[in-house]
Amino acid sequence: MIPGYAVLCFESSWNRDFFLNIEKWNGYSGNLPEDSYVVYGGDESVKTTSGLLHSWNSIDTIGQDWRNRH
Repeated sequence: MIPGYAVLCFESSWNRDFFLNIEKWNGYSGNLPEDSYVVYGGDESVKTTSGLLHSWNSIDTIGQDWRNRH
């Protein structure tokens, strides 16, 4: 299992609000934004200051990304 926090969103376009719960959790837990993920129904994958936004098409790369950083 990969440490961190993930949120699944069933939207085809992403929205800044996807990260609100992740930011709250990171504040409580001390979790780093680079270990926080949002998976959504669109095609774009983006690194943000609050976490990583992953397209459902690239969900298999989350574990690889994490292992490369740790």
